[in-house]
Amino acid sequence: MILGIPYYGYDWPVEKGEEFMSKTLEQNDKNGYVEVLSYSRMKKDPKFNSKDQCMWDELAQEPWCWYFDKETQTARQAWFENDRSIEKKFSFVNEKNIGGIAIWLLGYDRDHQNLWSMIRSKFTH
Repeated sequence: MILGIPYYGYDWPVEKGEEFMSKTLEQNDKNGYVEVLSYSRMKKDPKFNSKDQCMWDELAQEPWCWYFDKETQTARQAWFENDRSIEKKFSFVNEKNIGGIAIWLLGYDRDHQNLWSMIRSKFTH
């Protein structure tokens, strides 16, 4: 058995961005649409690394952030994988003696070699 590790997350239009798991709005030209948030985009965009607008969800073991989209005048919420959440999943694989990992989607990390370094340190002995 292997564990799938996503190198992405999702960014949705919501009723109240700062409210945990806020109700998702209907997707349309007015509110905007759900967007895939690649690991690379998350690393580059400051709003997904804000200490004021990003929280850690202990149950999901991943971050979530909220922000206001000025173009659509809509609150948005993003749930995604970052270094901390990916490292926790890699550690889980070793702790539970799972056969390995599968990454979806290779390339979503772009030029961020830190994930390859993390794989080497966690899975090669």
